[in-house]
Amino acid sequence: MSRKTVDNIRTGKPFRPLDLALYGGIALAVIALFMALVFFVPHSDMSRVFIDLRGDRLAVYDFDAGKLTVTSGKEAYAEVKKQDGKVQLTVWTDEEHKGYNVIEIDPAARTVKVTDANCSNHKDCVFSPAVTSSSGMIVCVPHGVKVYGDGLDPSLG
Repeated sequence: MSRKTVDNIRTGKPFRPLDLALYGGIALAVIALFMALVFFVPHSDMSRVFIDLRGDRLAVYDFDAGKLTVTSGKEAYAEVKKQDGKVQLTVWTDEEHKGYNVIEIDPAARTVKVTDANCSNHKDCVFSPAVTSSSGMIVCVPHGVKVYGDGLDPSLG
């Protein structure tokens, strides 16, 4: 580098007005994208919720009909109870009933959550937020249980 270039760098301002305008524009664009994704993406109510076990459909709850349908041939893996206006589905992960996830469906609030499981010490699925929209999902990786709204069902296109 020449002596003149080094002196210009030492005595020059760290940010020129065009630099500040560019950084400000990038910051505004990031904020605008964040706001658009968080506040303006429509979160539609789900009309159905799907419960899969190891990649196969185990059950479907239809909020409009108020009916839980267990897939034919999978009845040994599902135990259904109704209590206090809510539907409680116990998903057994094997035929010996060693592993389980308890899923609570609230038809009035149109919410679904995992309330109990014996999958691990952490029980991440139990502490996952309830599925409240068609794009919500809860996954229990150790047991292979997936609970999700109708907006995420690949068969619906």
